[in-house]
Amino acid sequence: MTKQNAVRVFYLRDEFNHPVACVASLREPQATRIAISQCSPRDQFIRKTGRLKAIGRLEGMYSFDVTHIDGRSIKVEILSALLTIPSPIQLQPRTLQAIRHLWTQKTFIAVNTIGLLEELKKGEGSV
Repeated sequence: MTKQNAVRVFYLRDEFNHPVACVASLREPQATRIAISQCSPRDQFIRKTGRLKAIGRLEGMYSFDVTHIDGRSIKVEILSALLTIPSPIQLQPRTLQAIRHLWTQKTFIAVNTIGLLEELKKGEGSV
């Protein structure tokens, strides 16, 4: 049984900021177990239902592990893994689009943050 308080959840959103999928993750010592629930394009996404399905799938065959990489955000690790998701899980096109959009934002922020930190260090050294 999965500990509810140890599970983290985030939603993938489309270009109009509407949720299209829910990703649940459970951090373990060597890897993070993740599962996803998606909504059909014909239906309206219900956050509570999506969250419960994703958490329930953490224990089944529709979950997989993402190994930890030092110095990298766990969310970026999860998004990278979702872009190369293994069978039997298939992602809908709008879910893939939401993953790509969020992954691009997260990696852009990470790169800019590293660049900003380097600039701050240079500025401190020249004073």
